[in-house]
Order: sequence, then structure tokens, then C-alpha cells
Amino acid sequence: MAEQNSHVSAEARVALRRRFLSLPTLISFTAAILVLYFVLGGLGLDLNVFGRHIVLRGLELDLSSLGRLLRQSDPLLILLALVVYYATFPLRGLRWYFLLRYGSRSEGNISIPSYWRLGSLVLLGWFGNCISWVRLGDPYRAYLITEYSAVGFPRSMGTIVAERAFDVPIIFMLLLASVVAVWGTHPGSSVVSFIWVGFALISLLVLGLLAMRVFRGVFHQRLPGRLKQFYLRFEEGLLGGVRAMPMVIPITVVIWLIEATSLYLVTLAIGVHVTFAFAIFAYLGSSLLLSIPLTPGGLGIVEVGMTGLLSLKMSQEAALSTTLLVRAITFGTILVFGGILFATHQVRHRPAAHKETVPSVSAGD
Repeated sequence: MAEQNSHVSAEARVALRRRFLSLPTLISFTAAILVLYFVLGGLGLDLNVFGRHIVLRGLELDLSSLGRLLRQSDPLLILLALVVYYATFPLRGLRWYFLLRYGSRSEGNISIPSYWRLGSLVLLGWFGNCISWVRLGDPYRAYLITEYSAVGFPRSMGTIVAERAFDVPIIFMLLLASVVAVWGTHPGSSVVSFIWVGFALISLLVLGLLAMRVFRGVFHQRLPGRLKQFYLRFEEGLLGGVRAMPMVIPITVVIWLIEATSLYLVTLAIGVHVTFAFAIFAYLGSSLLLSIPLTPGGLGIVEVGMTGLLSLKMSQEAALSTTLLVRAITFGTILVFGGILFATHQVRHRPAAHKETVPSVSAGD
């Protein structure tokens, strides 16, 4: 199994490296910037930014005020926001560890990488998502795990889908709680719209899981041999999340609260005072848009959504300043640190390396 995993991973790694560093990737990144341009244009934004003001839906945006907010931001608080944000990667690694552990129990004695190693693989996957369409970083991460463990690609993909299955409803519940804390039971129409977006995403998730349940027998009986084996392992990885729920749910809640804290610290850095509940609402509301893989890393879509949500409680200049700084952390630094990690991984890769592992998990665990 280990030799097979190494062979598959080596081929996949070469193909994905070419994909990441290829001309289509540069084209997709350029297209994402164009999406941002046309989205802003569709909102009625005069894109001539060489003057002092731009107009968004009849509201005057003072560029000198925007620049002043950015220049006067507290660098120590920005740095703290960066540290807080990256503190979530070990937690994401720990969550993935539990999902991999319970999603591969049928394999018996199998080693799983440490949560630190898994956290670095999550960062590599996010880097892939930031430079490619349709979340190519997720299958890339699933391939990477085969270099360090015999879990295999199908089960790993199942655990990654399980992560999404936990993220969306937990984001939605935290979003609802923050809405009640900020506006009570009578939020405005724009807030209700985001609630409906979250509800629609959860509905799609539930329908997908129900379809897997309803057609499970059909898949098991009708799929051809090789595809059937792939599906069975994928399903095992996905359903392992159900058994891991007692560990995964609290970790997921903490992850998203920590990420929202990074936005709250940015608002403090630029001197804007909002409640922590509102920071949770703005961050999680815009994070829901990441579930729609239309552009690399949600580029263009998340910026517009976050700015719009923040504008509910602060000026346009403050909202845009906050968004630019937050996305510099959550998108820009992923490109930098993830790119460095990606390059280092390509240089230092050793097939079937199993040195950084936690104690093996028996089938009886």
C-alpha cells in the first residue's frame, strides 16, 4: 500500500505542480482580478480611483480618508491578528487528525501524521485553493497525505468533505447567534439575505448527504469495480466524521471564533470600535461566500461581501480598510507563506516519509 501511495502521489505531485505554476494558473488569477473589477462596476462603482473620491451606490468614498486609516493602523495589533489567524492551522490539523483516525479504522493498524504536520498540509491545500479554480487545493491536500500515511487518497478526500460538512452548519449557527446579539430578532433585509444564503448552503449539504444515504445501495451494487472501491473508501472517510463528532464540533467552533477574532483585532488596529458579536457576523457572513468556488480563494467575491457587511456598522472607508487588511492576512499571506512552504516541500520531499507520526491507531480504538 505504501509503495502504491508513493507512486500515485509522485505522479499527482508533478501534475499538480505543473498546474500551479502553469500559464492557465496565471490566466485564472488575472480573470479573478477582472471578476473583482466587473463586480464592483456592477455595484455602480466609478473605477477611476486617481481622484480623491469614488462613488458606490450614491455614497461618497473618500480615498484620502481610506489612506489615512490604513497608514495610521496599529502594526502591533495587525501582527497580533496575523498570529491569531495562523494559530488556527494547528487546530485544523488536530481536527483533520481525528477525522483521518476515525475515517480509516477499517485499515486496522495505520499511522497518522502529527497534527503539526497535518496543519502544514492544510496550509498547502489553502495555497492551492488561492491560485486555482474549483478548490484544486483540496485534492492536492488529499494526495499529500499519501506521502506520510497509508490512509489513501479516497478516504482523505472523504475527510476533507467531512470538514466542509462541519464548517457550513457551525458557521451558520454562529452567524445566527451573532445576528441575535447585534440586532435582536429584527435584523435588516441585508442581514436576512445572508441568513438565507447560509440556509441554502446547508440545504444543499443536507440534500447531498441524504442522496448518498438513499442511493448508497445503488452505488455499492452498480458502480464498476475500481470506481466502487474508490467510492467505498471515500464514504468511509466521510462517515468517519460522524464518529468523530464529539471531538470535531468543539474544535470547529473554536477555529471560527479565533478567525473572527483576527477581524476584530484589525478593527481595533484602525481605531474603529465594534462589538465582537458584529465581528463574528461580518467574518462568518463573508466566509460563507468561500463555499462558492467561483474564483481562486474567493478573490473578488469575499472582498465585496465583507465590505458590504462591515458597512452596516461603520463608514465605507473603515469597512474597506478593514477588508483590505483582513484579506491581506487571509489571502495575501497564504500566497506568501503557502508559496514558501510549497517550494520547500518540492525541494525536500521524500516519498513515503513516515517519520513524523503519532502512535498508530488500532481497529479497536
